[in-house]
Amino acid sequence: MKDEELAPHIEDIKRALGDKVSTEKIEEELKKYFEYGVTPAEAKKGIVKKLGGDINALFKSTPRKIAEISSSDKNVDIKAKVLSINKKTVNVQGNDKEIYYGLLADDTMVRPFTAWNDFELSKNDVVHIHSAYIKDWRGEVQINLGNNSTVEPFDDPELKALDTSNIPSSLPGSEYEIDSLRDALSNITVTGRILSVEPRTVTVLGEEKEIYTGILADHSGKIAFTAWSDFGLKEGEVIKINGAYIRSWRGVPKLNFDERMELSRLPEDSLPEMEKLSLEQVIRIDKLQERGGAMDVTIEGIILDIKEGSGLILRCPECKRVLRNNECMVHGIQSGTPDLRVKAVVDDGSGALMVVLNSELTTKVFGKDVEDCARETEDKGPEYLKTIMDDLNNILLFQPLRFSGTVTTDDYGAMMICSDIDQLVVSEEVQMRAKDILESLDQNTWHEEEI
Repeated sequence: MKDEELAPHIEDIKRALGDKVSTEKIEEELKKYFEYGVTPAEAKKGIVKKLGGDINALFKSTPRKIAEISSSDKNVDIKAKVLSINKKTVNVQGNDKEIYYGLLADDTMVRPFTAWNDFELSKNDVVHIHSAYIKDWRGEVQINLGNNSTVEPFDDPELKALDTSNIPSSLPGSEYEIDSLRDALSNITVTGRILSVEPRTVTVLGEEKEIYTGILADHSGKIAFTAWSDFGLKEGEVIKINGAYIRSWRGVPKLNFDERMELSRLPEDSLPEMEKLSLEQVIRIDKLQERGGAMDVTIEGIILDIKEGSGLILRCPECKRVLRNNECMVHGIQSGTPDLRVKAVVDDGSGALMVVLNSELTTKVFGKDVEDCARETEDKGPEYLKTIMDDLNNILLFQPLRFSGTVTTDDYGAMMICSDIDQLVVSEEVQMRAKDILESLDQNTWHEEEI
């Protein structure tokens, strides 16, 4: 997140802390939270609690110019002129409801709004809105007036006479390379070559809609995209999109654009050919953590630790969750279906993340499949489970490896769901790092035994 995007969150935290903590300290804390994929709202609550502030102060209504608001704002005061207002009926949880929508403006910007109750607004009214909340709709910030909002007339001759002809309806967009795209970015410009595209039918607000999904790539990386309108996209062509936005889906950032965005075709030689852009790109783990997830990426490193829950496990036959003491947290006691997996911590010198190998990849590195392990466990007893873990440690621990897959993020950090794993010939420097770590761990174990 850029410094200008941090500013509103920093002000919210400073207000809740009573200016007891420096801006630099707050910014440092915010960046830590965002690195782990924590939402702005939860990050602010966590920081205020940690630094001894009043969490309730975060929810007090805050004065904002329209250009200053962001999709994470919850309680906002706005003084604005109503440029337009319309009424429509929507279906909410099976019931019809009348809502109002239109445009609000001040001297900084024009923004759309939705009023979920009748606030008796009329065109050209100048009003003071209290406790509005902000939502993001397809990359556009929208002001919402709900049950906690109040609206009162406001006497402001300048707003009354406001000329909106030269007032922007969106902030200037920024151009990004694909590896710099982050969740919640909006009004961005992206250039890439389409590696794949296919139509899909989805249900939106109870109606079927055809959308187009695929993969876009530039020299820095790849990203999945969803086009909510038919732009006639074709595999292989180079496109430039102005006004797109990013939303994460299952922890992976995804590019979105629709008919409101500007899309243009660029010459074929604007980017490398498809074959080159489709090749594996090795990415440092710290860069992946900054991005907050990525698809179809490759990392190189060593396994520092194989976590509990690896080896032969049992899954619930109903929901596939891992059983704990033969019990599923949803379906209760189960006999369980055997499965193989590895959950491991991989370090590449810049950072570390969790990698997960499925049954097929675990069999690839272990040399035994699920049936082999289940049969030997039945023959030799539960103690064979420890033998499997010992063998996996001997095979994988501190070995230089290459992992490919999709990296997702959640409140616990980054995790790669692997699609492939291979041995790697690494430099002497990396081998020495692995040796140093191993010796350090051996020393720590020795001290623990002495204690």
